[in-house]
Amino acid sequence: MTKASSFKTIDLVLIPMFAALMAIGANLTAMLVIGGVPITLQTFFAILAGALLGSKRGTYAILVYLIVGLVGFPVFAQFHGGLAILLRPTFGFLLSFLLVAYCTGKWIEKSKTKLLVHL
Repeated sequence: MTKASSFKTIDLVLIPMFAALMAIGANLTAMLVIGGVPITLQTFFAILAGALLGSKRGTYAILVYLIVGLVGFPVFAQFHGGLAILLRPTFGFLLSFLLVAYCTGKWIEKSKTKLLVHL
């Protein structure tokens, strides 16, 4: 019998918390829009999710954020939500946040010196 991967209670708190931070960061924008893409704090929170939660939980946090937005909640930049975001120029950035959180988490997990303590 194989043991299924399960989430602990702390995971069920931290993952949605970072998804909420992504939603907040998406709408704390500078009044600067370059080529239809607003400057937001999402990148900071994606890096922070990977750094503090690790690669697995950080990626799950970003995935939860994307699913909530694609379902229709206005959590993306400029309070957009729904499947119409797939056709906007910002969708590539949204997908890259998954990779950013994963790579940041893996980089810190594999580093020889432990600079951050994972939550």
